[in-house]
Formats: sequence, structure tokens, C-alpha cells
Amino acid sequence: MNVTLNDNELRIATRIGKLRYWGNRKSGITDAKIGPQSPEETDFQGFCAEMAFCKLFNAYPAFDTGGPDKGGDCKVGGFIVDVKWTKYRSGRLLATQKKIKAHVDIYALVVGMAPSFSVLGWALKADLIDPGTLTDLGHGAGFALSQEQLYPLDILFEFDNPTG
Repeated sequence: MNVTLNDNELRIATRIGKLRYWGNRKSGITDAKIGPQSPEETDFQGFCAEMAFCKLFNAYPAFDTGGPDKGGDCKVGGFIVDVKWTKYRSGRLLATQKKIKAHVDIYALVVGMAPSFSVLGWALKADLIDPGTLTDLGHGAGFALSQEQLYPLDILFEFDNPTG
């Protein structure tokens, strides 16, 4: 499903992206970005993707900016969701091995670049964080699922609105 962020949402994402970048560096968290983009661009686009997912599900994103990831990016249907972003339309749902201990129920894949995103699907933590999904895409081993392996969004919408 396609989601476009408006100017106000982009301003919020710009601010939160910068605060997250500086909060993480201040807390001693190493920048783990992959790719040639700036770390600030990664944090901005990542938060935009979180906002796009939340907009689709009428949820609030986590506005945490000071240090270690507390787990999820939002809650939908009682699930703690970690939104993963890539600019590549054919991108996979990826998670580092550090996510083994994350307090997350599901992972969602969002692709695109601000202001336009597509929320493509989701996976249970147990489906993604599994030894059988370990893959090395050239930056060390991590967990990966193809888009075809993801659950469709309509199932998550049913959990989010069980009466309707």
C-alpha cells in the first residue's frame, strides 16, 4: 500500500532523524548504516518509513531520540512493530543479528524515498530471526526474507481492527 507524507510529517521526520543521529552518537552507539548515503539521511528516511507505516495503521511512531533502541517503532493490533526501510523497490526485509534479543513481535518492510513509500508486508519475529534466514549480502551475516515470504498487510489490518 502506498503512503505519501505531507510537509508537516516531513518536517517532523527531519527533526527526529537529526535528534536520533545525535542521541545515538552521544550514547556511544556505533553507526551501522550500510550504503553510501549520509548517516543523517539514513535516520531521516528510516523515520519517514516509520511514519508512513504508522500513518497507514493510524498509529503513533516512537519518538525516542536519546540512545539505544528500546525495541519497536510502534504498536499495531497489540503487536510491537519494528519498521525496516530500504530505498530499493526489490529490497528484502533485513535485520542484524543484534535483533535476536529485541523486544519486538513483528517486522514490517517499507520501501521508497521521502515523501513516497510503499508498505509491502510483514513477518513474525520468529520467521525473520531464524538461523535458516541468515544471509550475507556483502556486509556480514544477517537475517533476510524476500518480499514473497512476507505476510500481506490485510492480515495485520484484521489484527488491528478485529471487529471490522
